[in-house]
Amino acid sequence: MAPGWGTEMSDELICAVPESIILAASARVCQWPKKPNGTPVTVSILDSMPGFSDEEFKAAVMRGLSSLAEVCGILPQYVDTARSAMVVIAVGRIDGPSGTLAWSELPCGPVGQLNQKYDSSERWVVHFNGPPPSGKIDIVRVIAHELGHALGLAHGPSGNLMAPTYSSFISRPQSWDISQLRERYGPPIAVSPPIPQPPAPTPSQPGGPIMPKGILFLLRLLLPYLEAYVKQSPSKIDDLVLEILKGLLAKASTVEEQSQLGALQEIKEKLLRE
Repeated sequence: MAPGWGTEMSDELICAVPESIILAASARVCQWPKKPNGTPVTVSILDSMPGFSDEEFKAAVMRGLSSLAEVCGILPQYVDTARSAMVVIAVGRIDGPSGTLAWSELPCGPVGQLNQKYDSSERWVVHFNGPPPSGKIDIVRVIAHELGHALGLAHGPSGNLMAPTYSSFISRPQSWDISQLRERYGPPIAVSPPIPQPPAPTPSQPGGPIMPKGILFLLRLLLPYLEAYVKQSPSKIDDLVLEILKGLLAKASTVEEQSQLGALQEIKEKLLRE
């Protein structure tokens, strides 16, 4: 890929997919077998990219692939084992800075795995908003271009992501790119929203409803009277009062309620001994 369309860089950074392959891809529809519920596209990385942690480079690869999945029916997935990946990404010197950025194989004919290579000598950055800093190359848009090849796209017209020259102003698929991707893989796969789950119990809600504050207030008022009643007439306590106390104690859930009902627990134990 080479920068163009008014960028600050010269017209020398190119995608190194051979033109013979590009012409062959243009004359036919190269693609992976389309699946009715979305076509899985698995990628794996063989090497580290200088200037990036392995996680940062992986995130850049998946962001580039996801930008294609946003406009067509593919399902991006990263796999740790290169042997099981559809696209294997290598990193190494190609021709030094400011030359060939990367290359990719295309799925023309029966293929089980495609290879890509990115030049480790380039001045790569990850830059999402607008053109990258002067003299730097946004690796995400280059990855998206090369993965476009891995999905079967040839080079496209100027002004598109798949144009043969790199543009610091184009970071996502454009009209030609989108039409070609959807011709092969259909529209984007609708993702069902997650099913709402009930909130997990909290320390103040260990499994049951929180006791209404009104009940707690009444217990505070009744506590001294109940305590005096038990002391004066422990043998005359009504079974109904006992059941009420048991029920209220069972429903107490918050730390505050447990503390307040500690005295009632003592009353209950006195009643049970009667």
